[in-house]
Amino acid sequence: KGHGYETKLKSTEKISNSITNFKNTCNHKYSKAIIDFAVSHGAGTIVLKDITGIAENNLYLKRWSYYDLQDKLKSKAAEAGIEVIMAASPYSSRRCSKCGYINDKRDETEHDLFICSECRTRIPVDRNSAQNLATKDVELLIAQQAKEQGLEYKTQKKK
Repeated sequence: KGHGYETKLKSTEKISNSITNFKNTCNHKYSKAIIDFAVSHGAGTIVLKDITGIAENNLYLKRWSYYDLQDKLKSKAAEAGIEVIMAASPYSSRRCSKCGYINDKRDETEHDLFICSECRTRIPVDRNSAQNLATKDVELLIAQQAKEQGLEYKTQKKK
């Protein structure tokens, strides 16, 4: 009591700075690990899914700095001579990486597992999406499949 507003907020500010430093350190480590992996495997391109809006309903994700991670990754990739492409495909996580079929409705009973309604492939959702993003010209393949299935699709690529 009576020690002033700034004194009372010092501990809160210290915790806030610790959290910011933790996020910054993690993003540096993650981006370095990704670039080191790409360099060791001779990759000339890294494809990231454009995740704009992913954190709208998740408080934890809303507080994490994806932009900072992407920025650090792009910077380190440029130094290593690696191109970074932002894939804006809305179906990269709903396309079966095995047969190419696009599940327009996801089975909500198994959140972490992608189950293809066409070929019945069962694979973790993140792995399926990563395999799709690693496929050359996947956005063109998705656009063709979406057209065949009568799904609306707009092709976009950002660098």
